[in-house]
Amino acid sequence: MTREPAYKMLENKISILDLKILDAMIRGNRPGEVAQKTGSTEKTVRNHIRALESSGVILRGRENVPLVDILKVWNHVFVTHIKLHLPSAIPVAGRAESPFVTPTPAPPAWFDAIKKIQEIPKFKKIVRYAFAMFGTEYDLMLIITSQSFDEYADFSNELQKRTGLIEKVWGTRVVEMATYHYDPISVPEPKEEEEALRHTKESIDEALSSPGKNGS
Repeated sequence: MTREPAYKMLENKISILDLKILDAMIRGNRPGEVAQKTGSTEKTVRNHIRALESSGVILRGRENVPLVDILKVWNHVFVTHIKLHLPSAIPVAGRAESPFVTPTPAPPAWFDAIKKIQEIPKFKKIVRYAFAMFGTEYDLMLIITSQSFDEYADFSNELQKRTGLIEKVWGTRVVEMATYHYDPISVPEPKEEEEALRHTKESIDEALSSPGKNGS
């Protein structure tokens, strides 16, 4: 396997000490505990955390269990779609269009498939999320991070070898176009939500005070 330089880490000035600090923080350690585990002073740890916040590697204010921007740490982020050799599920909502079709839940075999895929040695190292998919030709979606394209290619080849389970694999790479991945996009308008909550409370109060409610 070809090893690639950790160019995203270099580009974002992430040092080995930064990685050790992030690893300790992700495991739930506070700055004082992180200092002990990394052989640093708490002041040094806090300085590194502030620098990581300033560069956008971690979300500001997340001193404990930081939210890390994976596009600034990993060289590659992939989305892999997997088509399984399984019957398609028919959701309950489908009866509106085809009332004579008996709805079926998501096949339990999907979970068996994940268990089989987890047997691939690299699965726990590079797969971050697994999703069951509905309404598409694919059945599973994996979110994968890796420092090496070859590592991803090896994993993809292992998926392809499971011919009795997997029919097709399709991979895509996340494009780094903006910092929107972890930035808050929006929040509801406070005035609108305040009015909605007030209206909801008034409706509930009115319903509870109506005759016949609460046993009256």
